[in-house]
Amino acid sequence: MPSGGGLGTTGASASACIYGMNKLLNLGLNNNELIDFARYGEVASGGSPHADNVAAAMLGGFVLIKSYNPVDVLKLEMPKFTTVLAVIRKSQRTTRGFITYEIGQEKLKEQMARCSRVIHAIHTKDIVEFGNAISVDHIAEPVRGAAIPSYWEIKQKVLEAGAYGFTISGGGSSVIAICNDDNSQKIEQIMKTGFNENPNFIQTIVTHNSNKGIVEV
Repeated sequence: MPSGGGLGTTGASASACIYGMNKLLNLGLNNNELIDFARYGEVASGGSPHADNVAAAMLGGFVLIKSYNPVDVLKLEMPKFTTVLAVIRKSQRTTRGFITYEIGQEKLKEQMARCSRVIHAIHTKDIVEFGNAISVDHIAEPVRGAAIPSYWEIKQKVLEAGAYGFTISGGGSSVIAICNDDNSQKIEQIMKTGFNENPNFIQTIVTHNSNKGIVEV
């Protein structure tokens, strides 16, 4: 998996490391304890010990960080859907420092409503609603989208082609489209053509989400 593109590679490797140490040393740590240790690996890439990537890598599915003190993570089982991923390496280390949370009351209300819609869509296994809910973000997307050449134009084309949703993967610059198998190839071609002139573009991948976390091989 290419690093530096918002795909959670730091979180995946940190989770694998802590999981392996727990097994080798027979420490008997539970999932929350494993995630608490693993999240400090995120400092190297993102500057802060956040748990969202390591929790997802450790547990699979959709994760909610209920608490950091102590770390308490809730995993939700996701319905299966097709994902088209455009892997784009960051042009800078992180955009987190440029994100502002002063978005105004109306946008804050909409942001909270969309978060609620995401959870509702997971519980009802409604992929169309899930895709729609993740496609608008008033906090991170304006900053991170501006750092990805042609992001807004490609997003519009992908949604017009029938994708259920389109958003930035993690901290970027990779992007993901939520769709079905029938139009995944068409959407992949739009993304590949659109990002092909971006020197940081690496590849497109058509895949599916998973409820499996770490798997021993």
